[in-house]
Amino acid sequence: MATTPIQLHPQTVYLPYVSAVDPSDGEFHQMISSIEQRLLDRVKEALDEAGVAWIDVRTRETNQPTTTSGEGCDDAQ
Repeated sequence: MATTPIQLHPQTVYLPYVSAVDPSDGEFHQMISSIEQRLLDRVKEALDEAGVAWIDVRTRETNQPTTTSGEGCDDAQ
């Protein structure tokens, strides 16, 4: 049975800036931007929980993953 190789080096996810709507439509743009921000926040939380580093290229915000469980630890038994 084939096994998936364990990746031993960290990964960083770059969260891209993508404008989903025409910025000239003020109210609609605000609504979509709010939804987009909530979605990005959820993605960041999920990446944090998974111990994956990420960089938000729009805000230059980054995280440093911390491993609090055995997942992702090279020395986990």
